[in-house]
Order: sequence, then C-alpha cells, then structure tokens
Amino acid sequence: MAHSYSVGHVVGQELESITWLPHLSIRKSLQSLGDYELQQSWRVGYHTIRTLVGCRNGVQEWPTVRLWAGFETSLSSYLVEAIREMYCRDIPEEVEWDLFTAVIHDGPRIQSGQVYIDHQWLFSSTKMLKSQDLLPEWFGWRPLHSSHKMALQTGDMSAVCWPWEKRVNGSVRARVLQGR
Repeated sequence: MAHSYSVGHVVGQELESITWLPHLSIRKSLQSLGDYELQQSWRVGYHTIRTLVGCRNGVQEWPTVRLWAGFETSLSSYLVEAIREMYCRDIPEEVEWDLFTAVIHDGPRIQSGQVYIDHQWLFSSTKMLKSQDLLPEWFGWRPLHSSHKMALQTGDMSAVCWPWEKRVNGSVRARVLQGR
C-alpha cells in the first residue's frame, strides 16, 4: 500500500496556499495525499488558475500563483488529475466541474500579459507535459519535491522550499505567504 501523506492537524494559511507535489509525477503526488490535502490542493489550484486567468483577485501573493504563472496548461492538468483522484476516492467535494471548465475554456480574461491553456494536454501525464515543454522550469527540482514530502510527513510547513529562495533546507525561509 502506498504511503498517504496527511497534515490535517496543521491549520493556517500556509497549508492553504500549496499545491502539493511530493513526487516528480503529478498523478503520484496527488495519489499520495491524504483526503484533506487532496481537497486543499484542488481548492488552492482552482483559486490559482482563476487568479491567473483574471477571474479572481486577492491571492496574487500566494506562492502557487508565482509558481504556476505562465504554465496554466500544467496547472489545469494538475486540477483535472486532482478531480479524478477525488472521484476515485468518492470524496464528497463540491468540485464544480462545470465552473472549472468554464474558467479554463472561457478564459483567459486577464488584463495584462498572455495566458494560454492548451486544452489538448489537460488529460496528459507528467511525462507528456514535459515532452511538450509545458511544465514550469522548477518542476523536477528535487529540493522542492523533497520539501513538500518532508512538510507532509512532519507537519512542519517551514520545510517547504520555494525555487526563488535558493536554499535546500528548511532552516531559513521567508514567510510562505510573502512568496519571495
């Protein structure tokens, strides 16, 4: 049986601002999460994609917005995989599939810059996304994935490592919500 990561006992905005990726595979990452973390990842990712396509304000400071900016196709694929996993587990989540598809199909409505979601890759594996150069440059950076795994195992959110922090351990870090 695969290990299921859960930090449901950790409460606060730090937990609520992470799309968990403890593995180098989107599917494996989402399958390894506890139910609570899976639902949180869906919610955070959904609010992140809405922010990126210009449908929502208020979470621009989230690290996930910074992480996924310019890689909306990959984030949308992550969300599709999260939905699949929640359905497989029969998790009673209010996954507004119609609302999600409306966001990714009717968007982008962003005021500056360009957001593009390539719908043909939404149901793709991590390997396929990588082969099409649709994953962010940080995806596969082992310190990030390892730090997510460590935070999920220990509940220590200070273990989370962000690519822009240029560190590989949890001893020193900026606050997660500052996204610096």
